[in-house]
Amino acid sequence: MKFMKIFRAMCFSLLFTMLVVVSANAQNITSTLVGQVNDPSGSGVPNAQITITNVNTGISTVGITSSTGFYSVSGLQPGTYAVAASVPGFSTFKESGIAVSSTEAVRIDIAL
Repeated sequence: MKFMKIFRAMCFSLLFTMLVVVSANAQNITSTLVGQVNDPSGSGVPNAQITITNVNTGISTVGITSSTGFYSVSGLQPGTYAVAASVPGFSTFKESGIAVSSTEAVRIDIAL
């Protein structure tokens, strides 16, 4: 009987440890870059391509502005990023050295 109690306690401990490890690995801490793309008159620029590149990994994420010029790109890992915005008829905007922390929303407004 004593052996069974010890065996059950060990199984419970092992199961609990596995659940904690799986739960800890399931947490995905990401951030978001948001902003507004405007033309020289201050009007929003629709359909501008926003390219956000993690300068440490080289991984890029692409977004498109809404009909009002707003963009939001989420799922970014903490790190340092470069942002580029392009749309036909305007010069390409580029900015680098943008630090993003975990679970943070960083706003980068863009004037073309």
